[in-house]
Amino acid sequence: MIRFVLFVFFISFYCFGQQIDTIKKYKNDSLYIGVKNTSVIPIWYKELKRDSIDYSTHQYDVTVMQPKDSLFPIAIIPLHVLKDTSTVVLKDFVNYSFTRANPRAVHDNTFLYELPYAKGTKYEVIQTFNNSFSHNLPGSRYAVDFKMPIGSLIHAARSGIVVNKVEKFKEHGGPDFREKGNEILILHDDGTLAQYSHLDYNGADVEIGDVIQQGQYIGKSGHTGYSTRPHLHLVIKNGDGISLPFYFKIRPKKKLKNGKTYLRR
Repeated sequence: MIRFVLFVFFISFYCFGQQIDTIKKYKNDSLYIGVKNTSVIPIWYKELKRDSIDYSTHQYDVTVMQPKDSLFPIAIIPLHVLKDTSTVVLKDFVNYSFTRANPRAVHDNTFLYELPYAKGTKYEVIQTFNNSFSHNLPGSRYAVDFKMPIGSLIHAARSGIVVNKVEKFKEHGGPDFREKGNEILILHDDGTLAQYSHLDYNGADVEIGDVIQQGQYIGKSGHTGYSTRPHLHLVIKNGDGISLPFYFKIRPKKKLKNGKTYLRR
């Protein structure tokens, strides 16, 4: 005789400031666990292999959950291995992560980005792809830095949905300040993510879930986080945080050059 679920309950936890619910159901002397995206943005679930005993159902590898979507079950755990079913820590049984963009996103290299400021304005590029100062790690290799006075207006280089914003910091300095920079993250339709960094205090003039059009005003540049002078840092990444090469609407189509000023027409 099969013993089915008598009740379902949810345990909430926070992912990137957005809420994810864990769904638990009891059936056949096992605990079935799933997850539900209760946020206003898409969230990717990525499953990894475990070295130890793995209770994953392996139904999902890399899967996007749109708002209100669920994945169930992602794990089936025999009750006899649980000491306390009220305090199950899912990470003890399944190796997974959540990301704001597609970890396996393939960038559309035919797409041309707008320069990230207002039409008719121009700014100097102070660091571009593969520069030795700070654009030499997987997450920054294909970033571009624009020299901008504090308070300069930032415009979206590409359309998308705002999936995060940080604007509470006022400090700047060396590498120890990497986690103290303000930023806006915008998810694109190919699953990649634009990161606009070093914004001013209270300089993000968008909200999570906002749909942004290419060229739209989004915030103000600043001098926060790991920053030696006021500037805007723009990088395109996949969901694993790996930077990807991208191109702007300039002639000819090529990467920007250090020390050169570019006018947005």
